[in-house]
Amino acid sequence: MNSKKPRLSEAIRVALIGAVATVAAAVITVAFTMSDGQEAAPPPSGPPTGASSSPAAAPSQVFSLVDQPPVSDDDKESWQEQPLAVNGKTYDKVLSTSPCWLNDHFSVTFLAGKKYTRLTASVGIADTSPVPRPLKFSVRADNRTVYTGSAGLGQLRDVDVDIRDAIQVSIVVSTTSTQQCHGDTVGVWIDPQLR
Repeated sequence: MNSKKPRLSEAIRVALIGAVATVAAAVITVAFTMSDGQEAAPPPSGPPTGASSSPAAAPSQVFSLVDQPPVSDDDKESWQEQPLAVNGKTYDKVLSTSPCWLNDHFSVTFLAGKKYTRLTASVGIADTSPVPRPLKFSVRADNRTVYTGSAGLGQLRDVDVDIRDAIQVSIVVSTTSTQQCHGDTVGVWIDPQLR
């Protein structure tokens, strides 16, 4: 029977040498300190020099806002979750609303908890909007606007915005004209997701 010893990879050998060196340094420090009649200092904490203290990267998670309860539901009753057509195509996972008058807006806020780095979606105007005027779409991360864009009838805009370190994220639809009122122009967030 041939008995071969498995070889350790270079990374494991370096990690083991670092760990042994850290333990040896702690033992020597305690021994010298105790021989001087002083209290022993606590052993060094943390990883050995050159070792990473960062945990392994978490797998990518996708959090659909359509399927989640909001943190703030002040305007939630103004938002609908039903399939809508935008630019000739029907989408099932949407959040839509219809603000009224100039500078009116509806927002809905969700918990991000500093777990996500991006918000992705598409935005547009529902094909069935009786007053097809453009609407403004915004994203706020912890009440700081990180995206603003507009879309009109027959336009579909992709949104991909950095929300890194945000605790709360809001999506917003705002009017651009005094000729818009509830039900006139319907703004649609298509499959908004935190990634």
